[in-house]
Amino acid sequence: MSPDLLHVVVISGLSGSGKTTAVKALEDAGYFCIDNLPPILLDKFLVLCRDHPEIPRVGVVFDIRSRAFLSHFEEAYTRALSEGFRPEVVFLTADEQALVRRYSESRRLHPMATEGETLLDAVRREREVLAPLLDRARHVIDTTRLNVHQLKQTIRELVDTPASARLQLRILSFGFKHGLPLEADYVFDLRALPNPYFVAELRGRTGQEQPVIDYLQAQESVQSYLKRLLSLLRLAVPGHQKEGKMRLTVALGCTGGRHRSVWFAERVAKAFRRKKGLTVTVEHRDLERGTG
Repeated sequence: MSPDLLHVVVISGLSGSGKTTAVKALEDAGYFCIDNLPPILLDKFLVLCRDHPEIPRVGVVFDIRSRAFLSHFEEAYTRALSEGFRPEVVFLTADEQALVRRYSESRRLHPMATEGETLLDAVRREREVLAPLLDRARHVIDTTRLNVHQLKQTIRELVDTPASARLQLRILSFGFKHGLPLEADYVFDLRALPNPYFVAELRGRTGQEQPVIDYLQAQESVQSYLKRLLSLLRLAVPGHQKEGKMRLTVALGCTGGRHRSVWFAERVAKAFRRKKGLTVTVEHRDLERGTG
């Protein structure tokens, strides 16, 4: 892989500024991430990744935990540039009051804390030590007033790729008699609706076949349920996108998982396939289990 095809993001910043959240956002966007990599190894690590096309995006974290190696950062960064890489440094910060409050609430020991020193002193010394990384930063994000979801959204916008921008919406049909899908975020029960199973000529067919499709489309209660279901999902799905959720499973269940749930799953998927920022898949879990 050519160096210019390997997208490299370096996350750094002050302790308590949100680096863990930022790394999770990178991982959700398809980045291969290494936390607390000694800076001296940056160029060597990128050279290894260059030869593996299955790793097109890399995220590394340098922070105060690597302070024994921070003096080597400029050297390794320069070598990486000479190899053709273009690391994009993202530095997270926050005001002193916010950092002190976060550490006080977490009851964790600040990595720069020493005996007889205040937490504020530790925060200020850390800022000084990380100054070389701040100088190299292409993006500086102040997280003082950002919540977790807002920070994730900010990171995604910085490293926006088609994969990272899309919510994976999975529409799943199933039969209640075969058990609930434990991975579902939403479960809708269709068993109160007219059942093609009790129509002799439809019993052996599925919700993908035209006779069953025609039967269900002719039912007023089915159309009313579908209308309300789509109205709810059109409200809920964009909300999950805004909150930074990357995967959402909507499960639609009938008795056996072959008629009503299949028909509904196909129509819900069709309604969302052209929505911006979504990748929609359909799975019929119990379609091949036989009649019922």
